[in-house]
Amino acid sequence: MSGNIDMVTFPDKNQWSQLLFHLELWGADPKAAIEIMDNDESFYFKILLKFVQKREWDSLEAALQRHLYSDAFKIAHDLKGVTATLSLTPLRDAVSKIVEDLRGDPLPELDEDLLIFRLELSRLQKIIRCFSPSNAKP
Repeated sequence: MSGNIDMVTFPDKNQWSQLLFHLELWGADPKAAIEIMDNDESFYFKILLKFVQKREWDSLEAALQRHLYSDAFKIAHDLKGVTATLSLTPLRDAVSKIVEDLRGDPLPELDEDLLIFRLELSRLQKIIRCFSPSNAKP
């Protein structure tokens, strides 16, 4: 994503409609999240881009590679909260499984659940790339 998040251009009406449509098609509920955010579409868009830009999942991957499961649990739990707030349901569901996999000793399903998370994240990134203004691409 290029530049300062506050300098990003809000999508035009067609891009915004397409972005919302494809997020819903993917399984997200952006309209519910926007409603929670006092119907401020611009704010939702900025928070969505900030989430993609911040790349907290890189910290999750790094913690898992170092076998720092307690740290990974905390990061996954934070991601679960953010994805729930943004109503990114497929991503929230995937990270919720990772949270449960990391509760206590890591479960054998962790690797598979991590792959599902990566797949859903990739789908989200593709949607944003396709239907956002050029200065808002991840």
